[in-house]
Amino acid sequence: MVVGSNGVVYVNTWSGDYYDFDKVPEGGFLVALEDKAGMGKADTIERFGETQKIGGAGGTGIGIYNEAVYAEINDRIVRYALPSGAFVAQTPSETIVSGLPLGGDHPMHPFIIGKDRSLYIDVASATNSCQPQNRQPKIPGANPCTELETRGGVWRYDANKTDQKFSPANRCATGIRNGEGFAFDAAGNLFVTQQGRDQLHSNWPDLYKPSEEATLPAEELLLL
Repeated sequence: MVVGSNGVVYVNTWSGDYYDFDKVPEGGFLVALEDKAGMGKADTIERFGETQKIGGAGGTGIGIYNEAVYAEINDRIVRYALPSGAFVAQTPSETIVSGLPLGGDHPMHPFIIGKDRSLYIDVASATNSCQPQNRQPKIPGANPCTELETRGGVWRYDANKTDQKFSPANRCATGIRNGEGFAFDAAGNLFVTQQGRDQLHSNWPDLYKPSEEATLPAEELLLL
């Protein structure tokens, strides 16, 4: 979620293959929420943007730049202009980047926009750890991991330019399995959180012990 200069909170939502309860109500996948009464609760809520009826599936990436809402929708990053005083966008979106890889274990594309107008997008890995047989016991990862040509890294584009196409040439960082959180420090350096590989013990029980949590009583697990 992000907060506009108008104090409105904007949230992106998603309807994907992971769950059977994540279908959105009528309206687009972007949600605008405003607390007009100042009571700490949104009293004005409105959905906008692409809908399921026109093939939308939403996303999780969202940002605000130059008074416009940037959002992930399907395989694209799009931009919705916010006219002065507007609560939601009044015109269709413009496509900033299209053709982002979908499918696999990590289809989402969180992103951030820097002061230099660079749009940094996470294109996470399609597999757990580049195994030819994904998530199967005792299957070594491919070497070289050709998946890294189009996944498992951060790609950079121009946030002000429309109709850009996804390309391996725009990769600016690699070896980042699933970078969900982005932030700049005061000096303008970009930091990305890293979600590491899963299933070390289940895939390689001879090399890794079970996690400590797995040995705790059920009542203690519920408190974690």
